[in-house]
Amino acid sequence: MESKEVLTKIDNLSAESVSSILDALNILKVAELLEAQVFSGRAGKTIEVKDITEHKYYIGLSEYGFVEIIRCDSPTGKIVYMPMDD
Repeated sequence: MESKEVLTKIDNLSAESVSSILDALNILKVAELLEAQVFSGRAGKTIEVKDITEHKYYIGLSEYGFVEIIRCDSPTGKIVYMPMDD
């Protein structure tokens, strides 16, 4: 299954959010995704994804659905991606 298909199975995840996640994961050169699940937060969502190499990433989405931060290994793990504000 392709990474996009894994993400589109998450309820209430917009096409813009899926695109934002895939763009960020592509920058990090993350392997194809095996699974994804969502955890709701106060303002946005956290998406836990696991790739085919069994690495887990935690993607923090803003209240508008765009990637704000990606951490590896745990929800409080090392920050591996934060977009630059223009």
